[in-house]
Amino acid sequence: MTRTVSTAIGCSLGLVLALSAFAAAGFGHGSYVLLGVVAAPFCFGGVLVALVATPLLWAFASYLAASVESRPRRALLFLLPLHYLSALVAVTAWPYADWRNFSRSAGAVMIGVVTYAVMQVYVWLLFRHAGRLSRARRSPAN
Repeated sequence: MTRTVSTAIGCSLGLVLALSAFAAAGFGHGSYVLLGVVAAPFCFGGVLVALVATPLLWAFASYLAASVESRPRRALLFLLPLHYLSALVAVTAWPYADWRNFSRSAGAVMIGVVTYAVMQVYVWLLFRHAGRLSRARRSPAN
């Protein structure tokens, strides 16, 4: 799979994440928890920034994961832990810590959670596959 295709898939899944987080927010009457998780660390720039950055974040992560060069792969190993740690912080900070409204938007949250899980599996499998390609390129031909 080329990096272009991988990036397009990441952007598409990121768009689904942004739309489900927007639906879960329910025009301010739902929960922003999902948006805080899927857009971290960009969620700290505000709700609008988080919505716009989500597809870009996951497109970029997919691009880095599909790379066979070492620098982009190392950048991914910086980006994803940063994402995970900032997501933990985000769900404890306003406006993303509104857990009391979390159950109001259960359908959108479930779509977002499943898509987020698929995204994580996709990025890490892509990273693993590109690593194998990278090692195969470096090893001498038999």
